[in-house]
Amino acid sequence: MKIPMVDLKGQLKNLRSEIESGFQSVLDSTQFVLGPNGAALEEEIAAYCGVAHAVGVASGTDALHLALLAPERQAVQQLLAEAGIASAIYYPIPLHRQEVLRDIQGNFFLPVAEEMADRVLSLPMLPELTAGQREEVCQVLQAEDL
Repeated sequence: MKIPMVDLKGQLKNLRSEIESGFQSVLDSTQFVLGPNGAALEEEIAAYCGVAHAVGVASGTDALHLALLAPERQAVQQLLAEAGIASAIYYPIPLHRQEVLRDIQGNFFLPVAEEMADRVLSLPMLPELTAGQREEVCQVLQAEDL
């Protein structure tokens, strides 16, 4: 007797019409990013997790690297630190200006990379964060209208 690890065909059989209907709805609306389906998914996930907000992202990697684009990054980082909330600046130097790339660096300017290196502030996002901790991060940032 074979016992499969996963039976995707069996699962698909039960869900096919619902999945196809959802795909068709997105295709018909042509709202592949954001749009009502994305908003509905975020609301459902927030309700399921018992939190006020949820954010849909493109991948698991994106979920682990949720970042705040802060115009005054140092002030925001200080505000978070005063509230006992960790934050990090992962790439203070744009990747194309990193020492490791010195041999292949041309004399070029990448304005978006430069701006992101100046503004991105990574927030704590790890599976062990409680709903209360996530809400606290949001409250600190909302209090300052960030």
